[in-house]
Amino acid sequence: TIVVDADDLLASGKTDEAIAKLNEFPADLRDQPAYKDVEKLLKKAEKIAPEQKRLAGVLAQAKGGDLEPLKKTVREILSEKYPFSGAAFLNLFREEARELLGEEQFLALKSEAEIADMGSVDYDDSEEAALGDGIDFEMEVEMRGTPERHAAFVGRKSEFEGNLRQAEQRLADRRNARLKELRVQAERAKKKAKNLKINGKACTLVDLTEKGFMIEVSGRRIEFGWGNAPAKLGHAVKSAAVDPQSADEAYELGMYALKRALFDEAVRDFQRAGKLGSQHKVPNIDELKLMVQLFRGQSDYRDGKQGESTVSWDMTQDAQKNDFTVLHQAMKLDLGGGKLAIQTPQNFLLTAANVQGAWDERATLEMKVGTTSPAPAVWFKTEAGQYLVHFGSQTQLFASAVGRGAAVASSGTKAGQGDTVSVSVTQSGDKATVSVSVGGSKCFEKTVPGEGEITFMVGCKGSGRVEIGPIKVSGQVSAKWARRTLASAPSRLARELTKFEAQLQSGNEQQMAMPTVLRGTSAEDQVALEGIPAEQVEALKNARVLFAQGNQFGALKKLEEASQNPLFHAANFTLAALRVKQDPAGSLIRLDRAVKGVQDFYEAKVARASALFWLSKYDECRKELDEALKLRPDYGPAYLVKANLQVHEGDYDTALQTLALSEELAPGDPFTLSTRGRVVALAEGPNWFTRKTATTGHYALSTDMVDYAEQFVKQLESIRRRYEEAFPLLMEGVADPGQASVLIFSEAEGYYQYSERTGVGRAENTLGHFNPWSGQLLLFLEEDPDDWNSFHVIFHEGMHQWCHAAGLELPFWANEGMAEYVGGTRLSEDGKSIQERGAIDSFLKKRLINLTSNWNERLDFFDIARQSPQEFYAGNAPLKYAQAWTMVHFFMESGHPGVKEKFISYLKAYKALESAEDKKSAQEGSKMQYIWNDTLGQLDAVETKKAWEKYVEKLAKRAKLNWRAP
Repeated sequence: TIVVDADDLLASGKTDEAIAKLNEFPADLRDQPAYKDVEKLLKKAEKIAPEQKRLAGVLAQAKGGDLEPLKKTVREILSEKYPFSGAAFLNLFREEARELLGEEQFLALKSEAEIADMGSVDYDDSEEAALGDGIDFEMEVEMRGTPERHAAFVGRKSEFEGNLRQAEQRLADRRNARLKELRVQAERAKKKAKNLKINGKACTLVDLTEKGFMIEVSGRRIEFGWGNAPAKLGHAVKSAAVDPQSADEAYELGMYALKRALFDEAVRDFQRAGKLGSQHKVPNIDELKLMVQLFRGQSDYRDGKQGESTVSWDMTQDAQKNDFTVLHQAMKLDLGGGKLAIQTPQNFLLTAANVQGAWDERATLEMKVGTTSPAPAVWFKTEAGQYLVHFGSQTQLFASAVGRGAAVASSGTKAGQGDTVSVSVTQSGDKATVSVSVGGSKCFEKTVPGEGEITFMVGCKGSGRVEIGPIKVSGQVSAKWARRTLASAPSRLARELTKFEAQLQSGNEQQMAMPTVLRGTSAEDQVALEGIPAEQVEALKNARVLFAQGNQFGALKKLEEASQNPLFHAANFTLAALRVKQDPAGSLIRLDRAVKGVQDFYEAKVARASALFWLSKYDECRKELDEALKLRPDYGPAYLVKANLQVHEGDYDTALQTLALSEELAPGDPFTLSTRGRVVALAEGPNWFTRKTATTGHYALSTDMVDYAEQFVKQLESIRRRYEEAFPLLMEGVADPGQASVLIFSEAEGYYQYSERTGVGRAENTLGHFNPWSGQLLLFLEEDPDDWNSFHVIFHEGMHQWCHAAGLELPFWANEGMAEYVGGTRLSEDGKSIQERGAIDSFLKKRLINLTSNWNERLDFFDIARQSPQEFYAGNAPLKYAQAWTMVHFFMESGHPGVKEKFISYLKAYKALESAEDKKSAQEGSKMQYIWNDTLGQLDAVETKKAWEKYVEKLAKRAKLNWRAP
């Protein structure tokens, strides 16, 4: 009866209850044959349980207003390869997902995919994302090739080597010519550069190089790169250096001015280049100017303005389209007749566009109704969630983006064509009052949860075409939104100009620059394509055409269609190569097949080397790359991978030379050009007026807080010893990773801008992060460096860098808990001694307050231990950080019998993992459940949790919190 009851529970989706029922089987009878059926069903249930819990977390996020994880998960579970497709709980998940997303969107998600910047594909492929054990994607692959084909390829070796030598010679000739030119420019600039100023102080030009220049101010010499120098100073120095009779140099000066958002200077430079006879194509400066503005509509907002501002879009200027961003690439947005038109094909739940801007405390959106079928709608969103105001047969307010469920407020008033409707949101504390009007008459007013920035969307429910406009928004513009939008404008400008330059280099200014991996492969001859259906071959060709036309979404759909056949290696290579950075492990599966499946498939070997790089398997990457270059030494993308390896090693100058060779061999490749921009930023470093570098055996630290550089690096070196002292087993058998690069910023904006220039994004809402591509640890000190609390972020992020350098992959809770634990170390000022271990600094005190204030939300140890990073961040993430920290603190410092030994055994088991699959699964604690069972799972769960709760009470007392465990 236990098996029958448990099976019924599983069929009802009650997996945890089924496990509990099966565990009722008497322990003393488990050696009997009857237990085999129980054990079999128990294994099945235990395999299902973590996935069911993961999906429950996704639904919880969606109900809280965050639908993106749900969309991604629906794509995953609708896949034919999804390993749990027959489980009962999945039916329940599907029904709730349909309710939250709507039937049309649910169906549309089956084919929907996401595409990242620069043509990188970022979608969820069931092969690579499959969950659960026992999923084997190995398949027999027959090599497609012939002796004649191989002989013909080998016979071209001298041709390939000659191509490489010629490219290297062209680069060397240009480099030598450039060096001569630079010497002339440097002398010219020193003579002509007058009245230079920095921060209001007069300065003198000392030297000029390819990478930048040096000035002297108040007796001190400062070096700048061309990208991190103050914009006007950099342009003034360059202007003094160029040959006044050279059209090419005047044009290059104009391009530099554009990249630094100096539009007036750029216009003058391009005009001079034209007078001198330049034939170079000039970018559309008016369009570029729009990229650095907050709004393209009429606005009375000025930087830092307090009080109400108004932004109006009359929909008469095409540039105003830039202030409305459609939700999906398949949606079309047009202006005409004073109206904004948004249109989608069938099977979309929403037809909508985000309205530019974010607002604090109060905001009102007004718009004129252009069409009524489908009925127009306005959405507003705060941190509390998203609300829909639907102007249909009634005017209704829904507490969801899709309008499911009963309206929370409604009116019989109907908006007609030509009516002006308005939605006003006024915040007070954690509440927001929503007032809705049609034609000047108030429909209703409703108070709902709502705090944080207010944003708007406009459009309609479902699919179709909706016309609206003019539109006006008034309210208090969010200063934080304005700051981050303006600060990120130069990076957007640089990306746009990189695309422009790539199009020029590719020789086709009318088409999007095509990545080399999309231009064609050696695996598309008669031998390699034998047996591949013609329609799949045609799909790959069409994907290239669509990409060149700028239709990335359509291109991806065609690539998906072509790569459905696992034996169509050219298509699978192309798809994998495009998304290798986003999903290296998944791409590696396709690339392994491609390398095995086509004779001398050098392109796939290079892409495979790239996948190994992004998996941090650097030695294997080098070996694979060397083999690929032996086959085809003149293949441009190979040198992009080589440059990435050089970046990882900190050799930025050599990486730039390698990227130049990659560009020479594969002109106009957008991946190479974008990587070059990031490497230039690394080589130039942050935009610091003052800086100091301090080094030890393990760290090379640079900071603009010059008085603290030596203290910072001493503290880092000392805390490293603390890492090794606290967790010595993690370093057993690990080679010394060498010197790590650390940058510590005194100002938030400098930290954000450098993060963005080096490819991480602005990293707002963080105080530090580690960039595994560059190997740099970036930190921003919010506290006074004289306050020991400020060292928490240094020690915390340093722990992450230390683990990465050692190649360690730990469950997410342990990774963060250990980092918080060592973050609470208090060292002497000289770093030679530990003054307090496991201290509670001001940052950790806040963690403790969060945990004790939300005590009823604490998790069982096993539940938090098996959460993936996504699950960990879902819900109250600060509480989970606090619990993870206090758990590690308890294990390491409480002295409670057995807990430290079991925790060390737990870490040791993860340290012993070797395969890439196991290391990737390490962060998904549920996939390594056996480790928990063999270590911490051996402790009495109830007694250990009670002991931890009492220990948290002791920590609260140490932190002077008046709290006792209930």
